[in-house]
Amino acid sequence: MPSIGARRHSGGPSSTEPEPGTPPIALSAPEHPTPAGAEPIDRHPDPPQLTRSELRTLRVKVAHMAASTLRVAEYLARHPRVERVEYLGLSSHPLHPLAARYMHVVDDGTPAFGHLLSFDVRGSAADTRRFFDGLQRIWRATDLGRVKSVATIPAISTHQQQGEEGRQLAGISPTMVRLCVGAEHPEDIIGDLEQALARLG
Repeated sequence: MPSIGARRHSGGPSSTEPEPGTPPIALSAPEHPTPAGAEPIDRHPDPPQLTRSELRTLRVKVAHMAASTLRVAEYLARHPRVERVEYLGLSSHPLHPLAARYMHVVDDGTPAFGHLLSFDVRGSAADTRRFFDGLQRIWRATDLGRVKSVATIPAISTHQQQGEEGRQLAGISPTMVRLCVGAEHPEDIIGDLEQALARLG
């Protein structure tokens, strides 16, 4: 098969996309011979290398995201379209005194209550979905724990198969939103929540 460059210069399509029905072209980096006696260069980090890189920044990420989550939780607790907020970092939470004894950064004692919270939208399940669909910066997904902020509605995703009775036993209301705050600037996260909540009037 002629290369993409050959097709372009032979009067073929100028786009680099293959024509319909053409099998995919495997692209690879050019080969660079390793000098005699030198160790070969691994151009593809293996999982242990990636894990070490993540661990080196874990402390600063945990502290930053926990602090951001507290700011987001405090904002949501004040918002008129939010019924309630569940986050151990809020002084109003009944388990806050207990959590404050144990949840902190180990090297300097900085409070760190995690970066997962939940809140209930004041209104109906339809209002909650309208808010959820209005999020622009925050990802709408179920795989919480990323470095990027992610939100989900448990009643129609992770807990859907439990049924209404099971969700009631678990305290999962139709208006609950679960938010995992990521490493973005907290004001960017709050701004996205603000514009999505504004859709509810």
